Amino acid sequence: MITYKLRKLLQARHFSITVTFFYVHELTNLREPYKRPDLVVQKLKKEEQERLLDVWPVKLEKIQKRFDNGDICYISLVDDRVVGYEWVQWQGRHPFQQIGNTIKIEPKDFWCYDLRVANDFQSQGISTYMNWYLLSEKKRTGFQRAWEYTDSKNFSNQRALEKSGFVLKRKIYSLKYDNSFLKLF
Repeated sequence: MITYKLRKLLQARHFSITVTFFYVHELTNLREPYKRPDLVVQKLKKEEQERLLDVWPVKLEKIQKRFDNGDICYISLVDDRVVGYEWVQWQGRHPFQQIGNTIKIEPKDFWCYDLRVANDFQSQGISTYMNWYLLSEKKRTGFQRAWEYTDSKNFSNQRALEKSGFVLKRKIYSLKYDNSFLKLF
């Protein structure tokens, strides 16, 4: 572990230590959670990508690149308003800014990433239901394992992942300076 004095020294020099939690789900025992009656989850169509701006100020060039890569975006709708989204990548190499590298996606595995819920819809089970929906869909299509990661300070996402049946597999410690990361251990 990093000592308190070292952490303070790094912060004074505009460095910080980040901890990323990696979760895994073996796609067994999928139980449908509570669902708001007015909630609909579906895949986002490429031509509708601007709808993500209702949730988070995303860069459309970044979204276009994800679609070009073959990634799938699932959206949660309430009264036809996008209130949440999550991305799934099932092929190639997944980029991990926090470790300064990419990870090869194994056959029958997929990565869930960039889960967002609109501020006025948080703590309403949206992310838990969205996770269940996409895990169920991927299991039906032959996938066997899902991976997801989150920051150690994102308690609401950790809670949603654990409610969805994800299990903490690994913690990665990184040194951050500006927007660059160096994996420590």
